[in-house]
Amino acid sequence: MVAATLPQVKQSGIPYFTPLTGAKLARPADMRNVFNVRASYPQEAEELVKHLVTVGLRKIAVVHQNNAFGKEVFNGANQALTERTLSSVAVTTVENDASDVNTAIAKIADASPAAVIIGLAGKPALEFIQGMRRARRGLQLYTTSVMGAASTISALGNDAVGLTLTQVVPLPASTLLPLARDFQQDWKASGTRLEPSHIAFEGYINARVLIEALRRTGRPVSRSAFMDAAWGLRNMDLGGFRINARGPGTSASGFVELTNISRDGRFIR
Repeated sequence: MVAATLPQVKQSGIPYFTPLTGAKLARPADMRNVFNVRASYPQEAEELVKHLVTVGLRKIAVVHQNNAFGKEVFNGANQALTERTLSSVAVTTVENDASDVNTAIAKIADASPAAVIIGLAGKPALEFIQGMRRARRGLQLYTTSVMGAASTISALGNDAVGLTLTQVVPLPASTLLPLARDFQQDWKASGTRLEPSHIAFEGYINARVLIEALRRTGRPVSRSAFMDAAWGLRNMDLGGFRINARGPGTSASGFVELTNISRDGRFIR
């Protein structure tokens, strides 16, 4: 959807504020009217590699979807490994319809890695994780924020337990972060019966950034004045979550942290 709208966004000059994706295509360096907050998919992959190497897991395999998203995760992981003079013990792809998922599972299992970085989404992700759990129950699986939807975790059932995911915003249930406490208070005041989630918290953060950019726009309000204000948001602390707008082609936040799925299906740090 983002790729389809970008030509119209570029032609019109309409501000495209915080598209909900970590894709590099949503971060065009030549479009000042596109503003991203969340970290990119390559940044998430880099954080996974950094963590794995830090805890001493160096036999790392990578499975990724045969599409733009999957290639970005792979490229980010590969670059991070190369910077640490490492290489993947196995790399394989899965098609969007998951038709070759069993082949990918077998290739990864045969390589006997200590951990697998998963750049998959939707059906390929579900079937790979379920199959990998059957093939190698104790193998440590790491994936990105794309897998963080409650419906995805529910669909995996017990196979989700122990799965490690990157997140591009802090735990929404945090009691230590002032921004999270603000979110919880406003979430309760909204009267919704839905459980607060990382996606909801991300939307809240984006709204706070939008409001601050509008506040700084001044009069008269115009598209260019709004974007000037947005790109002027540097070293802004929202309450434990920092915004630093560096320019087109980048993300205003570099925040990435790892979470695990507990036995009761909750995200824990």
